Amino acid sequence: MQRILTFCLLLLLVAPLTACDLFDKDDEGPTEPILSARVIVLDGTTRSTNDDGHVEFLGRVLSNGTATARNVRVSVSLFDSSGGLVDVASTSSVPNDLEPNQTGDFKIVTTTGPDGYSSQTFTVEWDG
Repeated sequence: MQRILTFCLLLLLVAPLTACDLFDKDDEGPTEPILSARVIVLDGTTRSTNDDGHVEFLGRVLSNGTATARNVRVSVSLFDSSGGLVDVASTSSVPNDLEPNQTGDFKIVTTTGPDGYSSQTFTVEWDG
């Protein structure tokens, strides 16, 4: 009789736990999609020489993430034929904050002439 009473008591204690979703594994993880900002430099960046003899780059960036990219800055690094760093210049995109799928323009003016480097790389940084 005592075994039956103990068994019934255990059932009374365990039964409420089976009704709740405490053990439901489907509820784990985020309930909303994870948002992330991402910005890239689009092809078609042009290079010209300004009136002071310095190289300037005109281009466009694209926010291709799922969140707003804030304070977007574009930098160009200029290198000589040996791979040595010659110059670094940067600017903010216009507009400075880019919503997903929005583009922004940039104009970077360097302190280097057109014959003062042999290659360049662009870097984009943002907040968010």
